[in-house]
Amino acid sequence: MTSIKPWCISRQLWWGLRIPAWYATLGERDVAAEEDVRRWIVARDVHEARERAVIQLELSAEDASRLVLHQDEDVLDTWFSAGLHPLYTLGWPDTSHVDFLNFFPVDVMETGHDILFFWVARMVMMSFALTDRLPFKEVYLHALVCDKDGRKMSKSLGNVIDPLDIISGISLEDMGAKLESGNLHKSEIRRARQAQRKQFPKGIPECGSDALRIGLLSYSVSGASVNLDVERIVGYRFFCNKLWNAVRYGLFHSLGEAYVPPSSVIQPQDLEHYPVPAQWILSRLDKAIADVHKGLESYDFALAVTAVYNFWLYDFCDVYLEITKPIMREDKCSTSKQRCQHVLWYSMEVGLRLLHPMMPFVTEALWHHLPGAAHLQGCESIMMAAYPKQMGYRHEALETQMEMVKAVVHGIRSVKSSLAMTNKERPDVHTVCTVPGTAAFLLLEASDIAFLSACGNVVVHDDRSLIPTGCVTHVVDQYVSVHVLVQGMIDPDKQIQKLNKQKMAVLKDRENLQKRMDAPEYRSKVPQNIQVQNAQRVEAMHEELGALEEAIVEMQQLKEPSS
Repeated sequence: MTSIKPWCISRQLWWGLRIPAWYATLGERDVAAEEDVRRWIVARDVHEARERAVIQLELSAEDASRLVLHQDEDVLDTWFSAGLHPLYTLGWPDTSHVDFLNFFPVDVMETGHDILFFWVARMVMMSFALTDRLPFKEVYLHALVCDKDGRKMSKSLGNVIDPLDIISGISLEDMGAKLESGNLHKSEIRRARQAQRKQFPKGIPECGSDALRIGLLSYSVSGASVNLDVERIVGYRFFCNKLWNAVRYGLFHSLGEAYVPPSSVIQPQDLEHYPVPAQWILSRLDKAIADVHKGLESYDFALAVTAVYNFWLYDFCDVYLEITKPIMREDKCSTSKQRCQHVLWYSMEVGLRLLHPMMPFVTEALWHHLPGAAHLQGCESIMMAAYPKQMGYRHEALETQMEMVKAVVHGIRSVKSSLAMTNKERPDVHTVCTVPGTAAFLLLEASDIAFLSACGNVVVHDDRSLIPTGCVTHVVDQYVSVHVLVQGMIDPDKQIQKLNKQKMAVLKDRENLQKRMDAPEYRSKVPQNIQVQNAQRVEAMHEELGALEEAIVEMQQLKEPSS
């Protein structure tokens, strides 16, 4: 900005903002008009130009009646008019305008790095020239959207993705029709359609604007390129469905029609009287709020999305909704049930407000279904409600203990899944924990572990020698192991046969993949990202074979000694 030079702001284009300058003539044949600079009149519109011309040219009433104004046919340079954006949107040139006084300079200007010189620099230049102030305090440069392979979007490549097509969905045939209606050459259309068939064989499914919005935010890394994969957006559409179903389930099955929300916020000092799952979910909610604020304040929108997404999906849906089902199904309205219900309502209400900037439409709709939400927030729209802030519910020690509970549940589920056991088959589980405090907590949460993992009794030991024979083991960490008692519930010979079949299938897949990787031209012809994926697949197969070998050994040990 230290070497600004004169700038021609007129452009001879068919489109744009006409230059607001008129030259005045006294009739159509006044040949002296263009030779007199004084006859150029700059005004907001033709009426103002006429008034100014009469004064500027000192015209008599007779001459004023013959006055003809001819507007310049050129248009303003795009970046000249755009450079005034921070000013005229706030009421300038009236610097006493309430918006100008309150909001100029603006806090943040958001744009792309590709127009940093064209637009941002000119806004700074214009603002300095007209107000002697910077127009904004910070500039956030968003990422540029490319296709999933990192290529710039181009119609001729057939990789252009219209945001409206992601929102509403589009068939492959209609995508091709869009190409045909453009001005591409026939050879380019053929190439583009071939690319579309490869990339979108079934077209693009309807995802909605919320899924697109949060999907793009999840990619957001300042200044970098976004390799947009439609499948990722589809994943967020499923998250929308999950969110909808979770809130509806909480309303109709956990709370019920007669539920009345608390009239005041739960105080941190009262939490010790609440059930452990209730204390835990509030702690997780407080952490999510902290992480979202951290992400938004640092423009790390991916961090903010991850925080609120993980809270809803992995904390609220996967754990709290499930772990509270037994108490919510009780006919009696106990104090513990009421407290769990209040925490459920509070988690949904705050969680929706936390998610709202990223998914405005579904959160608005669901928020209005929550009893008392609008009344307690004192507004008719979630958009006008206060954004959540931390309430002092954080309990990191409890979160650590609950992570162990989740790990134990995961271990039991893994064992049952590997043995193809259904939820109706409920084996007893023996857990060994050599850390006294953790062992006591696991014992306290034994009934919750049993419910979440669909097993029978959960017994906690501090000595591995107390484990009965006939168990399949899953090691959680160096201090904790899970032993699922399956003796008499499964046929070891059938399991061994099944495991050997799986092992042979994995060996065959690995052999075929390795042959392709050992081909002479593999490294020179196969894209680098595919080579990385194949190497990861080989490693995953190696680990899977190791796990299958261990499972076969365990099944051998389960066989009766006589056999």
